[in-house]
Formats: sequence, structure tokens, C-alpha cells
Amino acid sequence: MRENLFTEFKLKAAIVFCSCLLSCTDAREHGVKTTFFEVEENSILFDTLALKIDSLTVVPETSQLLNGDSTLFFFNKSLLSLEFYGLYSNDFERIRLEPEGPNGLGGAKGIYFFSNDTIVASYVNELILFNKEGRVYNRIKLELDGLGSFPDLMVQGTKPVLKFGHKLIVALFPHLDPSNKSHLKKWKSFVEIDLKTGKAISFGDLPEEMINDVYGINFLNFSFVRNEQNELIISFAPLNDLFKIDLESTVRVLERINLPNPNFTSADKLPDPKNNDMRYVMSHYLFQPSFDAIYFNGNNYLRILQKPISEDEFESMSWAKQKTLIMYDTNFNVLYAKDLNSKSLSYNMIFPLDHGYVSRITSKDDDTFKFLFLEKGN
Repeated sequence: MRENLFTEFKLKAAIVFCSCLLSCTDAREHGVKTTFFEVEENSILFDTLALKIDSLTVVPETSQLLNGDSTLFFFNKSLLSLEFYGLYSNDFERIRLEPEGPNGLGGAKGIYFFSNDTIVASYVNELILFNKEGRVYNRIKLELDGLGSFPDLMVQGTKPVLKFGHKLIVALFPHLDPSNKSHLKKWKSFVEIDLKTGKAISFGDLPEEMINDVYGINFLNFSFVRNEQNELIISFAPLNDLFKIDLESTVRVLERINLPNPNFTSADKLPDPKNNDMRYVMSHYLFQPSFDAIYFNGNNYLRILQKPISEDEFESMSWAKQKTLIMYDTNFNVLYAKDLNSKSLSYNMIFPLDHGYVSRITSKDDDTFKFLFLEKGN
């Protein structure tokens, strides 16, 4: 079923990261206040883009920019629908999917759009391929030894699905004990699925310190991108260093990328690794820094560091963390790092552009999605 809706697109301004930020010392300083941020930086302007949304659209777990960055694609889990919003037009399309039957997609956790003919959905340990009309043409159930009975396939904004020849690479979350070091040794972060044979092979060990020490289930989160060298660049939540896996290699070894200074602080391990109380484990995550997202636009990497909350914030259940934006060049030198005085940046909805990034900002407006542009000028 398809529906059309008039949408309003409002562009207030762009956010320009001028090149003189990185090289000029005599640039005029601007102090700028908006609804979302207060910053003082050389030649930095902050503003927002607002997109009117349908009343039935909810904040999606998975979303993408399509068609030359002119269309926002959402998976609306509550309606079980695909939604396409035109950024520079009034175009809107909603395609409702069938919950049951041969084309049933009920219970899908995440969806990744490659083309009208190739859309990928994840459902626990099952990968489903279907087209834009909602017709399912392949279901692949994964059997992965040593990773628990039903390892989860993870399709999110920070965990895209990658094509590699006739294979797909998907993030994985094993059903193992995150407080058991022998289980952490078995842990794998990815699965490669051969679409011709249905064969699946897991790969991607944890970093050494995450095997030898227990950080808690929240710190087993990670994000990744693929760069132009066919390497996975991986950001593990507790660690300031990045890691890489060469996809061209048959070995797929996890290698550390030692980041040049300025560097940032890694999280501490759990003081009591045997304490599985969820409040204790969660509080440890909230009281520590966490590196929760990384993106790549072909020119630079953008990483989101979340800062620890206070005791008062924890007791009042104000658990959103303040964000730090970190931009690296392709050699992982820090180009830019800025603390934001807001918690509203949605790190799971950041979209790479040719010259920058656009991120959703949480707001109290139920009928509008608001976005922040980060664009590095020439």
C-alpha cells in the first residue's frame, strides 16, 4: 500500500566548517547561540534543517540517505513500512509490508536499502532479501557454531550492511555471557554471508583488553565503516583507539590503529566483573566515556564520543550523555574536536555527505525531524 503526503522542507542555513578553522589563526571569532548548541569557534556557523513528517512516522532505528542525498529512507517498525521523504521536494511514499505469509516481514529488526530490487532485513539469526514492492525472494537462516543459540544480526545506523562481491557483511551480537572471559574469547563482531550458497562465516575478534577485562554488556557495542581500501574501520565503545580489518585478506585479523595525539580517554573496566546487576552495569557505562559512532564520507572520519554523566543525573534518570564531535583525516590525525553543550545529537542518524555530514537532532516537535549540517568548506 502506498500513500502520499505533502511535506514541508525548511532550510534555515548550512553549517560550514571553514578550512581556516584548521589553518588560520587570525580568523574572526563568532559566538553563536541556537536552540540546540552554544559554541564559540573560528568561522563556525550553526543552524538547522527541519523536515515536516507524517503523524504516523516514528523515530527510526535504521535510516539512510538515497538518490544522491535527496531522499531520506526510514524503516517504520511500528507500521512495518518503508518510508521515503524527499528533502528538496514534497515527495513522500509509504510502502506497507506484509507481517505474515510468504512475504512476511513481521518482527524485522533492521532494514538496509541497496536498490529497488535489493533490500535486506534482519530478524534475529535470519537474513531476508526482498524488493521495494515487498516481495521476499530469499531467506537465509544462519547457523554459527560457538556464538550461542540465536546470535543477533545487527542492522542500525552505526552498523550498515556491506556488499562484498556476491556476499554480504553484517554486524553480529553473539548470545554469549559478556561477563565470562572464556565467552569473550569466542566473541565475533561480523558475519559474512554468501548469497549463492547461504554459507555464513563469522569473523572479527574483540580487542585484547576487551577479552582480558570485563567492561559490561553496554560496552560491547561498536560501530564501523568501510573505507576506500576495503578495510573495516571499527570503533569499540570503551576504547579510544580505532581498529581495522582488511576485507581483502583471507585471515581477517583485527589490527589496532594507534591514534596520534591529541587522544581521548578510554573507559575503565568494571571494578567488580562478577556483579551482573543491571543497574550496576548500566551505571558503569554511564559514568564512563564511550565512543559510540563512526562515519566516513570519503574525505574524513567523524566519530562521536559520549561524555560521562554525573551522579545527580544518574539518580534523576537523566541518562543522555553529552557529545563530543571528533573529525579525523584519512591518516587518523585529529582535524577537529568540539564538545557540544547539548545531548540532543542523535548519533545513530548521521549521514555522510560529499563534503560533510548531516545529523538528526532530537527535539520536542512531534511533527518535525530536525537536522544539523556539518560541512567543511574549501
